[in-house]
Amino acid sequence: MRFYLFLCLLSLVIVARTNSSMAEDDLWASLAARPDVEITTHEGLRTARFASGVRAMEAKDGGVAWVDDTGLGAVQCAWRMYSHIRLQSEQCYDDSRVNLKAALKDAVDRIEVFIVENSLTPVTKLDLEAAAFEAFNKVKYRSKDEMCSDGFAPHLLPNQDDEFILNLTQGVDELLSVPRPPVMNPCL
Repeated sequence: MRFYLFLCLLSLVIVARTNSSMAEDDLWASLAARPDVEITTHEGLRTARFASGVRAMEAKDGGVAWVDDTGLGAVQCAWRMYSHIRLQSEQCYDDSRVNLKAALKDAVDRIEVFIVENSLTPVTKLDLEAAAFEAFNKVKYRSKDEMCSDGFAPHLLPNQDDEFILNLTQGVDELLSVPRPPVMNPCL
């Protein structure tokens, strides 16, 4: 549970930093120029609705909250979770579960390509990989044994790899089925 809370908070910080990289006025001007975005104002605060199902809402403090309303899932949230599980499985399952590790790598790679292609701010696959390693390395376990018994991987990865791999592949297919800006919310 401690790890889950840390991951959620870290993800919010990374998303806030990423989304605030574009000056607010530039952001809203660029959104207004897009033919796939409708901007409305309510009580002085703007909301941008992408035809693809993503929404950006201006907050009273000037920040912007990004929400995926597609029902397919928030791409950045899925990427953060799968990246961590992938990195942890690489540490915990040395030469075993090769098919599972390959499926996680493929899922993360596909999500990273989607993020690079659909992000509103320029980001590279190397940027994403560095962010994943940074987040992974910030979680402090007392030992490899503790990570491999108390971390995400042992609790979320069932022993039936074939069924999990099929569900993972189908889930990522569905997640990435609609091109849209990758956002973090709703996350779990």
